[in-house]
Amino acid sequence: MKRRSKLFLIVAGVLVALGAVLCVVGYCVSFGTDEQILADSFGAEKGYTEYFGSDDLDKIKLSVEDANINIIGGADSAYMEIINFNENLCSFSNNSSTVIFNQTPDLSSISGFWESGISFKGLRYFLFPGTGKGERVINIYLDSAQTVRCFDLSSVSGSITVSDIDTATDYNIRVGSGNVTVKNVSTESALSVESDDPAAVKVCFENVAAEIVRICAAKADFDATGLSARYCDIAISGGSADMVYTPFEGGAFSAEIATGGKMTVNGSTYTDLFRYGTEDANKDTAGDGDGKEEDINPPYLKINTGLAASELNVSLELLSAQSGEEVGADSES
Repeated sequence: MKRRSKLFLIVAGVLVALGAVLCVVGYCVSFGTDEQILADSFGAEKGYTEYFGSDDLDKIKLSVEDANINIIGGADSAYMEIINFNENLCSFSNNSSTVIFNQTPDLSSISGFWESGISFKGLRYFLFPGTGKGERVINIYLDSAQTVRCFDLSSVSGSITVSDIDTATDYNIRVGSGNVTVKNVSTESALSVESDDPAAVKVCFENVAAEIVRICAAKADFDATGLSARYCDIAISGGSADMVYTPFEGGAFSAEIATGGKMTVNGSTYTDLFRYGTEDANKDTAGDGDGKEEDINPPYLKINTGLAASELNVSLELLSAQSGEEVGADSES
């Protein structure tokens, strides 16, 4: 081996050793300064905690591949837990109005590193391994004073849960093969769930109220107990929709259900089509086609209208907003 090559190897070895020493020293110093440079312990798991400021947030956008997302209200403070993610395969930003987290699937996605903001995070993650193993989870806790104007949540194979939140928030939820659970949530805005996975996804609503509810999936098992909305549009090609539904108050209410599957409304069986009320469920009162809540008058429910050869099985308990009792069956089949 040439002398120059030997010298180069010696210098490289010294630099690596110095880097390792600096990592160890920094790790020790961090205990005295409360500066987090490595993952915390969450029981048997490893991760990070990011605290939000006291100001309201415009948007929280989370895009993950195989992680579960939990949005939880009623906490003592507002913060975010990022658990079991490989630090070199994700990007995170948190400014005064927007929180963004993106996960990159694996090192084979290196062609998109720069576009997605991925970068090498340092030697310390090789000297002190421990994250990136186990079930990946993102938990967001909100207190009663924190308002997020929009949640944009996406998980390819993980599940998404939203619970115990009563704020004027838009929810845009997209899943692949995971499940969606929304419980004890009230919003004066829109709640949307989408999935294009050919296998049936499970969508569960419990005690949910929203101005606009949209469910769009190739196939889904939709179970809604205590769902209330001014405009509800369910577009599912196959699977099932088992709903206890109460429209918002505001005058006359209309409903239209069209499906080739089994259909029962308030215990009665119908074939192909069910209508209630006189308003056309496809009518856009403003004529602009944007579907915004100010265009919707009176309240209505639409299930699978316009979907051809649908195999969705529907079981609907339709309740009156005034009395809470089942509506009359001035319907056609």
